[in-house]
Amino acid sequence: MKSPTSGQVPCLMTLDVEGWEHANYRALSSRQCDIFRSARESNYSYRQSIETWCAALARHDAKSTCFVLGEFAVKHPEIVRRLHAEGHEIGYHGFHHVPVDAMTAIEFRENLKRGVGVLGELTGEAPVGFRAPCWSLNEKTPWAGDELKGQGFRYDSSLLPISSKKAADYGLPRIAVSVLPFFKMGFPFGNGTFFRLAPRFWIAGGIKHLLSKSAPLVIALHPRELDPHHPRLPLTGMTKWFHYGGLQSTVPKLEMALSLARWQSIKGSPVLA
Repeated sequence: MKSPTSGQVPCLMTLDVEGWEHANYRALSSRQCDIFRSARESNYSYRQSIETWCAALARHDAKSTCFVLGEFAVKHPEIVRRLHAEGHEIGYHGFHHVPVDAMTAIEFRENLKRGVGVLGELTGEAPVGFRAPCWSLNEKTPWAGDELKGQGFRYDSSLLPISSKKAADYGLPRIAVSVLPFFKMGFPFGNGTFFRLAPRFWIAGGIKHLLSKSAPLVIALHPRELDPHHPRLPLTGMTKWFHYGGLQSTVPKLEMALSLARWQSIKGSPVLA
């Protein structure tokens, strides 16, 4: 039986809508040109992943927030329109998959303007939520809050509370991906990587624990994680396992999570009331 999401227990399902080629591993930095050329030439379609997402959430009467990368929206406008038509909130994930802490304030401002324009044209609504690539709003980006507010954004969801970088105060609601206490750190079971790799009972236990504590519950996945057969990056060793491990388990775990709580978009939840 699903636990109710009363005003004090928002359950927020999110999807970072980007391509399989968008990964910021140092080992890939010298091969980016080849990777992006391969992605441009690929016939790979994201329709199945998006259909899986929409169908699973519809079965459980759930909504989500989809943080869309600008260049993905330009390449796949039909996917953005489909997600919006299904009632999912369209947020912004930056234009290219470049960390915000690698930008200047002016570069970030132009990045936001460009994304607001593209997504607004596709959906008829300007995005109000932002999630930075690589969770990259931190003490190096003290200007980010003013830039976000200046472009009409109402909240940021760029917190993964295991980073060594400090989370700055931006004067906006900041929505963090869920973590569980684990020694002196947090175990971010709601993040796609850990969601894939963690045992199923850990995911279920984490959800039930946070619901019992009236804590916000946030899960963040990616389209590639919904399709075990998507194209592969030239990764090796532990990095390869970290990026691709547990792909077959993502959809069953998603269905399980959806069955345990009632999920909303961030925009439609009490956190912005």
